[in-house]
Amino acid sequence: MPNQNVKSKKLSNEQLRFLVWLSKKTTNFEICQEQQMTDIIYNGLYNYIDDKGSRLKFDIRTLIRLLDEELVIGEFTTHFGIKWMRYTVTASGNAFIYSLNNSKI
Repeated sequence: MPNQNVKSKKLSNEQLRFLVWLSKKTTNFEICQEQQMTDIIYNGLYNYIDDKGSRLKFDIRTLIRLLDEELVIGEFTTHFGIKWMRYTVTASGNAFIYSLNNSKI
């Protein structure tokens, strides 16, 4: 049974679209983060392609909001000695998506 607090979250269309895209089993979303002093630089992260082949705008603030709402979690992984952050949808995020699907029925 989904958490009752799940429906109270207000997300923009871009945030919802990205959350649903990230929840798909075929999605693997990782970011290589370059640390410089106190800033994190996200290189080349401006858009992503959905399963229909459409190029969609991406804003890092979308990901930060989903992390803040605990709908998405990031975990470090390493490829060839380079650290990457892999983002996946949490159980709370999946419950939120489930509640959206049920509210449209």
